[in-house]
Amino acid sequence: MKYCIVSILVACAAAIQAAPIPKSAVDDQDVNSRMLKGIETIAADASVPAAGALVQQLRQAEGKKLHLARPAGQGPATHDEAAESVAVVGIGYKCNKCPNWHMRSSGTAWIASSDGILVTNYHVLNNLPEDGRACVYLKNGQVHAIREVLASDKLRDVAVFRIGATGLRPLAVGPDAPVGSNLHLVSHPEGNFYMYTGGFVQRYTLRTAPNSQYTVDKNKSQRKEPIAWLVASCDYALGSSGGGIYNDNGEVVGMVSSTTTLYTPPRPAPVTPLPEGFEKSMIANQAAHAQNTATGEPNDALHKDAGNKTDAPEAREPEPSAARFQMMRHPQMVLRHCVAGYTLREILYGE
Repeated sequence: MKYCIVSILVACAAAIQAAPIPKSAVDDQDVNSRMLKGIETIAADASVPAAGALVQQLRQAEGKKLHLARPAGQGPATHDEAAESVAVVGIGYKCNKCPNWHMRSSGTAWIASSDGILVTNYHVLNNLPEDGRACVYLKNGQVHAIREVLASDKLRDVAVFRIGATGLRPLAVGPDAPVGSNLHLVSHPEGNFYMYTGGFVQRYTLRTAPNSQYTVDKNKSQRKEPIAWLVASCDYALGSSGGGIYNDNGEVVGMVSSTTTLYTPPRPAPVTPLPEGFEKSMIANQAAHAQNTATGEPNDALHKDAGNKTDAPEAREPEPSAARFQMMRHPQMVLRHCVAGYTLREILYGE
């Protein structure tokens, strides 16, 4: 009987160890490791432009429009398939403490054509380190250098670039999504690679300029015509910038850009909680102080040691003070502003 139980336990343990890992599971550490190895190879390639050169190309490509052929065929049937068209934008850099290359993920990009044209936000590429290298990681594990910036629009927060890869699975930009329709997103918030979130279109809003963080000189960067932005409810965070938001048919209808948090009106909130028995001690203190003032006697040991010099700084005992207050605001809602589909169709397809 004893051996039977042991055999059963061993068999159960073996069965547990043999349990298959879900195919969609993402190893974030492995992604980082592959990107670092890739950037080391890219840095040794003299044909790859430094990040500073890419920033110059980004600014020179302002206002350019492409005339890409719209990808044909059906869109991805599942979100795992959609992830094959999503890339991680990575930045390789060197610090001042060692000769090695370091890696950090910077944002998200999505594939617009099978021959290596991808789309991300302008602000993702705008602040690259001068001597760094920029790359993308694809879902198949390959790492490619960003070779060239093809088109950009600063105020609408769009950048289009090329990598040296072919045979990619692109996403097509679809018609504008109506308010209330479903939205889907695969992005990389805070290094959580290939995270899926869902939501819906909340509204479209008009602005004459984007958030100030994207506008260096507001006086020179203002547009006369307003810009329409899509407001989405799907969650995203730092690292999601540039993620293509797609509809139920797998067509891109927007792209992650920024967030705006709405707060309650300012109101006082205690920073330091009142200690237990605070009010009683205050009343007793005030009564004792009034009595000692009348008799001219010190009201505590510190004052006695100070020889009744109650005005001396060293003679003052810090009395319990009322709780400190500061004006507090509490977050109520996050508005997620996205590049609208019409902007992407105009820049990519020349429509």
